[in-house]
Amino acid sequence: MQFLVDRARADRHSVVAKVIKEIEFYFMELGEPDPWKYAQYHCGTASNAYSDVHWSFSAGRDPAETS
Repeated sequence: MQFLVDRARADRHSVVAKVIKEIEFYFMELGEPDPWKYAQYHCGTASNAYSDVHWSFSAGRDPAETS
C-alpha cells in the first residue's frame, strides 16, 4: 500500500490515519490465520457498512497463476 500524502503531516483524525488503523487491526491485531481471506469476508459485513472506512473486494486474476 502506498499513500500519496505525507504521513508525517497526517493528523490522527485524518482519513489516512483511519485507514492505517484499520489495516493494522485487520492484518495484525486480529491474529487471523489468513488475514486476506478475513479482509475479503469483512467487505460484506454490517461492520464494514458502519465503519469510518468502507472496504470492497473485487475478484481478479490470481497472481500465482501464469498465462
